[in-house]
Amino acid sequence: MELKQFVDELKARMNVQIESISMDQADPLARTSHLIAFIESYIGDLKQFVIKYKFKDQKEEIEFFKCIKPGFVSQLLFNQRLFRIQLFEAFNDKESKIKFYQKNLNRIQIFLERNMEFYQYVLSNQDHMDGKYFLRINGSRRTFDVDDRFSTFFDIKLCKILCNQWIKEYLLKTAQKLHSDESSNSVLTWTASKTDLVELVYALHVLGVFNKGSADVKQIATHFENVFNVTLGNYYRTFQEIRIRKTGQVNFINQLKEGLLKLITERDS
Repeated sequence: MELKQFVDELKARMNVQIESISMDQADPLARTSHLIAFIESYIGDLKQFVIKYKFKDQKEEIEFFKCIKPGFVSQLLFNQRLFRIQLFEAFNDKESKIKFYQKNLNRIQIFLERNMEFYQYVLSNQDHMDGKYFLRINGSRRTFDVDDRFSTFFDIKLCKILCNQWIKEYLLKTAQKLHSDESSNSVLTWTASKTDLVELVYALHVLGVFNKGSADVKQIATHFENVFNVTLGNYYRTFQEIRIRKTGQVNFINQLKEGLLKLITERDS
């Protein structure tokens, strides 16, 4: 089997499982733990394939270690770090969380500064050093934690950079939310059913009304939770229930339409 075909099929299966876990696991710790386990298994499959596979040329090998493998391993590193953060969050107060976030942000900044040259190389999409960075060392020399048949020194470093970038975004966003919660003067609380709000979230998403259509369901749902002081829980599962309910799939949207039309009619009369 060709490398591209194998990777495409692996990614497709992985994406299906990500969606399934997101729908079935509302608890953040349980969700992240499941993600770690199954991503590890997919990386294991990828490793076994590559160890036996003979790359067509150096270009294909560079493509694998620069683009393909980091797409898998960086997700694993991110979820492993995220799990430790979520575990801390579950048992600590707001002040402790903010100090914890800042400590981790400082560590990330130090890591990025130490690897600034390589970081800039990757960000600027350069390729003149790819042969040095993303080709395996000849032979099968292995250390305790690095198998040279499946790794180059710099593909590992690239995975860590990607992971740190995502963790940094998570920490900044979460810290900002904590600060905004402290200073929020919002008096609006969603008092209709959570199912109604989920229906509205998906309707707005499909119409692409936020960020020129680039906002995903999770972003919209999280924003609505913050603005309206509500926790939607497993909104993926709620949407599946909306799809199969027999009493009407868009009850709330229809009520909005009927209410607005009634108001317009009354104002015009």
